Amino acid sequence: MTDERLRRGEREQDVEGQARWLTEALRSGALSPARLTLAARLGHPAAAALDPQGPLPEDVEDFVLWLEEAAGKDPEVALRMGLALLSEIPVYLGSDGRFDGPDDRLLAAFEALAGWATGERDLERLAAVQAELGGAAGYGHYVAVNCTLALLRIPPEPELALSHLREAARLAAERARLGHLLRSLQRELWPWLLGDSDPLADVLALRGGRLLGRDGIVRGLGFAGERLWASWSTGPLQALTRDGAVELELPLRARDVYAFAVGPGPRLAVGQIDGACEVWADPEQAGLAFSLEATPHALSFDPGGNWLWAGTSTGRVIGVDLALGAQAVAVEVAERTVTALCALPGELWAGAREGWLVALATAGRELRRIGPLEEDPSGLVDLGDGRLVVGLGNALGVFDAERGVELSRVLAHERGTIYDLARVPGRPEVVTACGDRELAWVDLDQGRVLRRWRSPAVLLRCAVTPDGREAISGARSGLLRRHPLRV
Repeated sequence: MTDERLRRGEREQDVEGQARWLTEALRSGALSPARLTLAARLGHPAAAALDPQGPLPEDVEDFVLWLEEAAGKDPEVALRMGLALLSEIPVYLGSDGRFDGPDDRLLAAFEALAGWATGERDLERLAAVQAELGGAAGYGHYVAVNCTLALLRIPPEPELALSHLREAARLAAERARLGHLLRSLQRELWPWLLGDSDPLADVLALRGGRLLGRDGIVRGLGFAGERLWASWSTGPLQALTRDGAVELELPLRARDVYAFAVGPGPRLAVGQIDGACEVWADPEQAGLAFSLEATPHALSFDPGGNWLWAGTSTGRVIGVDLALGAQAVAVEVAERTVTALCALPGELWAGAREGWLVALATAGRELRRIGPLEEDPSGLVDLGDGRLVVGLGNALGVFDAERGVELSRVLAHERGTIYDLARVPGRPEVVTACGDRELAWVDLDQGRVLRRWRSPAVLLRCAVTPDGREAISGARSGLLRRHPLRV
């Protein structure tokens, strides 16, 4: 069958048109009768028209036996069935008897298995997932380890894997209706069985590649040259290579990192919940420590790297002359927390709760004030052409920095709050990390989203590589992911 005919078949929306497409696929050998039969049994309308099947059993035990029989005929089918069930299996959490959906460790197992199923066949990656799941204390060892690790053994030990698949299906059926499990199987198997697309490949592409995982919340991300600097709520501060290897580690005096900034040089700064700050002009040398006497929620270096600005929980902006190592400027800009800072040549922009944007001279004098806006500013980025980009709820506001007027508004997310922005170097584009668990790549001139990636956890931070080819996201779960900036 030619690619054009396949594309024509994909465009067929009615059952009769899809049945014609499947008939042609059978004649050409692109679709096997066994997979057509399985799709029909799973309720695909066009497949059922060509190969009528009875309904799936409604009894849990009979359903599980059917599942085992269907999976036993094809290891690849078994693998994909297992992956579909893995997304539905509840995870036991702690001593309170509570069940929840898969945590990030199970999702990492899902992605490793998906990579295996779509042709990567990376044994080292699967072994690493085995080791990580083996240490997942408190996460329901039967589900997280026995079932998942059995699925890893499907190619060499199909009988053992199928026995675990049967138990996983029974466990999932106890927590959800069979109709829910059937929809999950349909979602994962219909497109793959009939050659329409591969949902597992789509999942991997939509989430981005796993770069590194740590305990704690990702508090900061930023590039200094080729090094990616990352901080977590549990410490320490680490420099990573492009492939996620730890190149340098800076131990912190405390582990409650709250704010983070990367400046020229590179300069690094972290602020902690008790107001303690540490600054490094050279990561290879000892840093400078001082106290702000209030929790910093935002940090920013001036373009020359000579000053560090901090926005605090008390609504103040504090400037520190790094050459002197002493507090030099303290300005009251709002009644509530300063949430975002962006230092430009000769001035500083601050965003504060209750919807305020304030421009300050480097000496602390207020220059311009915008607001109150309908949303609290949650990020500030300088586009380098006189425009500022501000996160406002689930949208991006583009402002003329000199005149202090809004130029445009771009809806970046359907819902949620944007927590962080990062500029794509040399282009009028940003990426946004949002509470809706999506990373969005936005063209501000066109006023549209170029691409989105979904995450299993809330995204709090993002960064873009100096060459503009990749974005990095940081999640509440402690996971970093890489996302290619390609449409």
